[in-house]
Amino acid sequence: MSFLKNLKIVAAPSKQLVSPEQHRRNKCVVKLAEQIEMADAELAGKTYERMKRAWVTDENGDRTKISRPARLKQWWSKDASGNVMLRVFYGSKPIELQKGKIAIEVGSMDKLPAILKTIKDAVIAGELDAEIGFIAKERVPKKKLKAA
Repeated sequence: MSFLKNLKIVAAPSKQLVSPEQHRRNKCVVKLAEQIEMADAELAGKTYERMKRAWVTDENGDRTKISRPARLKQWWSKDASGNVMLRVFYGSKPIELQKGKIAIEVGSMDKLPAILKTIKDAVIAGELDAEIGFIAKERVPKKKLKAA
């Protein structure tokens, strides 16, 4: 009895590769979604923690995988008068939103999630592709280790 005769077998489609611009947009959108979660949590009086998996070696030399909180950096700060100032980052570099300007004056903290969502929509629409591409091109690639 053949079980495979009951299945419809087809050739696998080729893997869809995304363009470098779309890849950079996706990375930025993920970070913006994380910032939105952080802002919502701060407004609710809670803390937002993203967990990441890490390998830990104990004193016997045994390796185990654990979950630990990832280090997150807020993209906003408050100035002396209490206004919230927002900088949008790609990697560790702030994105220049206008010529010579990298910050957005938000005002009060309750407006921050809406502004972050607006920026997320702008990234999805491709409005910041040139600025993100410039930052990505400046990046120095990690050197590959030579086999000993």
